[in-house]
Formats: sequence, C-alpha cells, structure tokens
Amino acid sequence: MGGWDPRAAVQMRASQERLLSTQEPCLWTGDVQLAEPFKDALWFKFVKRVCGICVWEGI
Repeated sequence: MGGWDPRAAVQMRASQERLLSTQEPCLWTGDVQLAEPFKDALWFKFVKRVCGICVWEGI
C-alpha cells in the first residue's frame, strides 16, 4: 500500500474524538482501494508519528 515508506502510509482516523481510557483505545480506520481481482497476500504494520518521528508497531 505504501511500499513500507511511512510518507506513503494510509492515513487513519480515530472512530472517537476522545479516548475512554488508555486501557480502552478507540478503533482506527483507513480507506484503501485495491484493484480487482486481488489475490496476493496483504502485509501491513502500523506506524505512529510522534513529534515528526515514525514509530513502527512492535518496536
């Protein structure tokens, strides 16, 4: 989707404006359009941008 380049990442949106608590985060959604028929495996990781620095999921 973004070729592992954080600058090309799919923008995500929070489903709620305020978090209920840090233990119960909200759902994040993003839209992706795939060409049909799509038969390849889809691999992805989440990236969070903190003060301009990209933090990869699982690090």
